[in-house]
Amino acid sequence: MKINTLAFRFAVLATCIALPGLAVAGSPTDWVQGTILEVKNTLVIQDSGTELTPEQALEISRVFGNRFSFQEMARLALGQHWQQLSAQERTEFVRLFRGLMERSHLWRLSTHAGVEQRYVGERIEGDRAIVQALVKADDGDIPVDYILVPHNGSWKISDLNIDGVKLSATYRSEFNRVISKSSYKELVRKMSVKLEEVTMEARSQR
Repeated sequence: MKINTLAFRFAVLATCIALPGLAVAGSPTDWVQGTILEVKNTLVIQDSGTELTPEQALEISRVFGNRFSFQEMARLALGQHWQQLSAQERTEFVRLFRGLMERSHLWRLSTHAGVEQRYVGERIEGDRAIVQALVKADDGDIPVDYILVPHNGSWKISDLNIDGVKLSATYRSEFNRVISKSSYKELVRKMSVKLEEVTMEARSQR
């Protein structure tokens, strides 16, 4: 599974989560800003150049769990195959998907600070809210849409549209490739192996 093909979009995601911007109070934009500030404040508890302690990793995982809808992200990423899974299989897939998201990408967000971001709009589409932002890059601004779903009177991030490509679509392409060439069980096996690798790597660096 070519997880590395997601590197560009996660680099942009990192800049989105790492920095605050202006927001309209009480709006979905305001909620996104709150997410950014909470994640940033949690990440900076570690000293520059040091690895996360188990306690810090647990706290960051808690913050991400409160702010990201990993089940909805996993469902979108798996696409049509999600409907074929049992409740137990869905729970296991979400666990693996979340583990890979956190350990392979989200824990590293603090290394991407320093890029400017500004919010340019928001809209409601059915039961979703979309917050539009522009991330400053060397060759121009990169448009990023935060896609939010309602959760207990608030919101959670369910997807991101980065420069016209949804994060879920990128994952779905990777997952479909593995499933079409082998099987869903092979996808789960590859994800399990990858998760074990990145977890062991993180532990060895502490």
